[in-house]
Amino acid sequence: MDENMDKIAYFNGYRLIVTNSITKEVPRRCHRKGRIHKKWLKRYGYKTVPDDGRIVVIGDKIMGTKKTIEKIVQTVKETQASETDG
Repeated sequence: MDENMDKIAYFNGYRLIVTNSITKEVPRRCHRKGRIHKKWLKRYGYKTVPDDGRIVVIGDKIMGTKKTIEKIVQTVKETQASETDG
C-alpha cells in the first residue's frame, strides 16, 4: 500500500482522516536582519512542512496530520475520564 495514502478512523461519531496534505511553507533559513533574510529567501527559498496545528472540519469529517489527530483523541479521552470521575 502507498505510504501517502490517507488513514481513516472513527471516534465519537466523527470520521478522523490522517493526511499529509495539510502543509505550510517556511523559509529554509532565517536571518535576524531583514535585508539579509530577504536575500536568503531568494537564494534558498521555502520548504514545505506539515502544519501540526491546523485541522479541517467538513461535516462529520475531521482532517489533520497524525500528530494533531492523536492530540485531539487524547484530549477527548481525558475530558471523558474526568467527567466520569467527577
